[in-house]
Amino acid sequence: MSWKPTKRKLISLEEVPTVSLSMDTITRFQGEEYEYTAPDFQLVGDTLIALLYSQNASLLRFYSLSGEPVTRTDIRKKTDTYSIPGYSFLDTSFSFLHPVTNIFYEYEVKEGNLRLPNYVRMRMGENSPKGAVRLDDENFAFIGYFQNGLWGLWHEPTRILKFSGNYPVAQEYTSLYFLPYYNGRIDISGNQIAYASYQFGYISSYRYVNKKLTKLWETQVSDFLYKEKNGELVFDSHHKTGFIEVYFAGNYVYTLYNGYDDFSDEKSTNSIIVFSRDKGEPIARYILPVAISYMKFDSKGANAYATYTAELQEVYMVRFRLPALP
Repeated sequence: MSWKPTKRKLISLEEVPTVSLSMDTITRFQGEEYEYTAPDFQLVGDTLIALLYSQNASLLRFYSLSGEPVTRTDIRKKTDTYSIPGYSFLDTSFSFLHPVTNIFYEYEVKEGNLRLPNYVRMRMGENSPKGAVRLDDENFAFIGYFQNGLWGLWHEPTRILKFSGNYPVAQEYTSLYFLPYYNGRIDISGNQIAYASYQFGYISSYRYVNKKLTKLWETQVSDFLYKEKNGELVFDSHHKTGFIEVYFAGNYVYTLYNGYDDFSDEKSTNSIIVFSRDKGEPIARYILPVAISYMKFDSKGANAYATYTAELQEVYMVRFRLPALP
């Protein structure tokens, strides 16, 4: 069977305005909890970096944007409160789904006091989410290994899960065997959410209105080729690409893109691709000097912060100052 291309609007990266970025090293992480592996993190109010632990979601370590360690705390109960030293001015919130526990943590910071006013258990067997965002007081949007749609819409009070949206490939490739290939990252801003796939050069955005999701746009960064062979889905490694991060900031959607080069199966240096929020049109591409593991963008799209593992297995936090957009 010959290669099948996916069919949707295709972006030519060669036509996207491209700039190479330099980076500033913020800090080198040391200690056994960071040995060899760059940690995921949250950017807290454009002011602090909260490192997340893969096995213990309630344990957070905070760093200033200058790289100085601020505090380390373990908040497990809704009654726990911790004062972050030197940040009495900070009022913000942040949330994340922990991939091991399937618990959605919703942290709040008021006058520098960190607390956990709410957390939601989302362990649902085969319907447990791989990513989640809160839509309103009672509803969440999930991505996971769902056969009936890309999105799971979950009503927390009744625990009813409904499905919506389309996967990046034909419907016949949504059996349980293929579903792990469609994992990715999601983000939300207002009533708009975005999904970017780890395995495909595919990104889409939806709007949440009247308790439903409506697709605004979808696009593809490269020709993604696949075929079925001996009952398995086989990917053309020379074209396989993916996104590691997706993030709203202002009028744009920022993504961390990781592609394969034209001559080998090795991943090339990754880059930031910026899309317009309303139409999904590519605005800019920024080439990065190293291969990044995790990245977050500040609320104005002025800076990107990232963690990565260097050649000697040393783990760093770095910053990229982004060019101004119209």
